[in-house]
Amino acid sequence: MVKLDMAPYDEANDSCNAEADCKKPTLSAFPVVAVNTVVADTIKNSAPVIYQFLRRVQFENAKLNKLLAWGEDNKVEPKEVAQYFLKNHQNIWKTWVPQEVADKVITRLE
Repeated sequence: MVKLDMAPYDEANDSCNAEADCKKPTLSAFPVVAVNTVVADTIKNSAPVIYQFLRRVQFENAKLNKLLAWGEDNKVEPKEVAQYFLKNHQNIWKTWVPQEVADKVITRLE
C-alpha cells in the first residue's frame, strides 16, 4: 500500500472531481467517512461469538493510517503489522474480545 501525495480535502474540489464533466479537476484528499461492518443474519444466528466480535470492532482512520504507515516504513509483512498492533495497542483491541481471549492473545505474543 502506498499513500498518494494529495492536497488536503476540499469539499468544492471533491464535488467537482466527482463529476464526469468537471471543468478543472484538482487534487484533493478523500473525505473521512464512516465504515460500517455488515453481517448476514446467518452469521448472527450460526456464529454468535464472531458476530459479537464484529459488533465491537471500532478503529479510527487516523490510527489505522499510522499503523499502515508503520508497516510501510518498516517494510514488514501484514502478519508483522498485526503483531505490532496486538502488542502495542491493547487498549483498543482488548475491548473487542472477552477477557479470557485477550489473556490468551497476550500470552501468545510474549
